[in-house]
Amino acid sequence: MKKSFWFFVLISILSPASALATPFTVSVNNPLSSGTLNDAISKVASGVGDIVAGAGIVALLVAAIFFATAAGNEEQYKKAKKALIYAVIGIAVGVGANILVLVIRNIAGV
Repeated sequence: MKKSFWFFVLISILSPASALATPFTVSVNNPLSSGTLNDAISKVASGVGDIVAGAGIVALLVAAIFFATAAGNEEQYKKAKKALIYAVIGIAVGVGANILVLVIRNIAGV
């Protein structure tokens, strides 16, 4: 019992010392892999546009399910119609973000 106690005490004392004795380096890789600010902004805007467009497609599927399950219920039909409008707006915003990035890059000549 005493031997194992002293063994764990010794290990706990020496472990931080050995961890601090080894040199280490920290490197941060660029997740966007872009060299300029324009490229970084373009990639972020395109990514956000793709996510919004994807969410719009999911909302379009939800709206279709709402329409299919309405079965003459006027309140459910209005809910499905509103979901469809929001889905189309979401897809338009997502596609528009990508188009806007291309237009700005062409105007700026980048």
